[in-house]
Amino acid sequence: MAERQTAIDEALQVARSQIADLTTRLEQAHSLLNRRDGDIDTLRSSLATLAEQRDAEQRRSHEEAGRHADERRRLEERAAAGERRLLLQIDGERQKTKQANAALGALERRAEASREKLEAARKALTDQLQEAEVDLGSLRQALASANERSSELRGLLEAQNASSAAALNQLNLLLAERARKTSVASAPLRRRT
Repeated sequence: MAERQTAIDEALQVARSQIADLTTRLEQAHSLLNRRDGDIDTLRSSLATLAEQRDAEQRRSHEEAGRHADERRRLEERAAAGERRLLLQIDGERQKTKQANAALGALERRAEASREKLEAARKALTDQLQEAEVDLGSLRQALASANERSSELRGLLEAQNASSAAALNQLNLLLAERARKTSVASAPLRRRT
């Protein structure tokens, strides 16, 4: 009976020891669980803070992206307006160049026509000048021949005049002689009457 009581006491002692050990372990587990709960709360708080920061960053990113989009849209509109102005200027310059080329072409055609007219007039004047030089040479030759002939005729005229003067003198002498003879012949007749 005493041995049995001893065995029971020992078993009870072992059970108490195990209970104490389990109690210690349970307390340690509770303590660890509490620490883990605290860590979890800390992590949740950190996660919440990070989520808020992430949301704030996303809002800032969205706002920045919106500002960038607006700025990009303004720049694109400004570039499009500048491009339209440039295209209008280019078109205006193209029209001016086209008009200038047309005017230049017309001017060149008029200049070419004037040059052709001047060339034709120059050729006509050259031909006329050559003809005039030929005519002048012919006239000079004719004038020289006429002068020569005039000299000959003048000599013939002088000779004829001299011959005519001599003949006239001779005729005058003959007439004077005849008149004298007539006067002499008619003198006795006048005496007779």
